[in-house]
Amino acid sequence: MRRAGWVLGLAAMAASPFAPVAGQGTRIPPGARYTGRAFDFQEVAEGVWFASGTGVVSAESNHAIIELGDEVLVVDAGTSPAAAWAFLRELPRVTRKPVRHLVLTHLHYDHAHGTQSFPAGIAIIGTEFTRQMIAAGKSVDHPTAAGNRRFSSTQIENLTRALDTATTAVSRTAIQRQRNVWQQYLASLETLRPVAPNVTVSGRMSIIRGGREVQVFHPGPAHTSGDLVVWLPKERILVTGDLLQPGLPYMGDGFLDQWATVLDTLRAMDPAVVLPGHGAAFRDQA
Repeated sequence: MRRAGWVLGLAAMAASPFAPVAGQGTRIPPGARYTGRAFDFQEVAEGVWFASGTGVVSAESNHAIIELGDEVLVVDAGTSPAAAWAFLRELPRVTRKPVRHLVLTHLHYDHAHGTQSFPAGIAIIGTEFTRQMIAAGKSVDHPTAAGNRRFSSTQIENLTRALDTATTAVSRTAIQRQRNVWQQYLASLETLRPVAPNVTVSGRMSIIRGGREVQVFHPGPAHTSGDLVVWLPKERILVTGDLLQPGLPYMGDGFLDQWATVLDTLRAMDPAVVLPGHGAAFRDQA
């Protein structure tokens, strides 16, 4: 996890987005009130998109969206129930096919705490380690999650104080909008009930639909004990979670020697595109 993408994108604020969305009904869950677009969607290949947060919702981690025939696989569940709700609400901008598979690259809150907002009955895929940790409530108690709750509260306090010194209506509005992002995030956590994986992978599995193959595999302990990587062999697209990203990842659960070996394995696969858990997609192996 990183705190990238938390700065509010004020330019994204626009008209109210709360039109009904198929499959979600009209009820807005706690913490999901926002204006503008919560996600940008980048088309990486035909039927493959990369989604990243705009800042109007606290949505720290990225998603990969992969069409498999008449259904969809999503990589990572998002930061909170509200962030995942917003993602699913906006997903029809690129595909209206139903989500049938959700891969959790690892247990950290910013990748796993949106699971409850996904459709009931889908395959939630993770390692046995990730399943056990989430089922036991360890992702909620994890230092990354606890630290982010404290950070959010501090941001609200600082922005509340900043209102006292704001000198213009424009600056006050900007501060209030920033504060609202953090307030909405904490409101969403009041409903947090993470759903553990119901499909576990110890080595490698393949899902083949509509002429596309998606491989999900555990490359070994690296960022956590239970990392998963998603690989599209035909397109040579690699989805890495926090194993490989443009900036320095959180290393508190890391296995540094094994991590280096895993990175060598990923490099040897010669991906054309890397879709990381944070930051922009990249094609330069350097």
